[in-house]
Amino acid sequence: MKWIKTFYLKMLSYVSGRAAQDIATAVELTRLALPIVERLAALTPTRSDDELVRLFQEYAVPGVDAWLQLPQEQRGRALMQVAATQLKRVAPDTVDRIIDLAVQAAVVESRAAQ
Repeated sequence: MKWIKTFYLKMLSYVSGRAAQDIATAVELTRLALPIVERLAALTPTRSDDELVRLFQEYAVPGVDAWLQLPQEQRGRALMQVAATQLKRVAPDTVDRIIDLAVQAAVVESRAAQ
């Protein structure tokens, strides 16, 4: 996660005010999002229908039927949705754009570690 933090800190040197505050918050939330993202990826290695249904049920996230209609290669967004929902439960006062940024950064970090 060190390189993500370094990247964000470099971004902070180009922005100020609200944007800087949002990036700093996303950096902190990325630390919390990483284990969520890694667990979801482990639970859905093939992104099959059964895996998605089980995932949405386990995390009590509605709307699995819409995601099941997508081809498997587009189901990554479903995992992002579940991860964002879980992170929002941990940080309920955080706005969605920061939650989404933290989840996306965690996905990048997780993939880079593989």
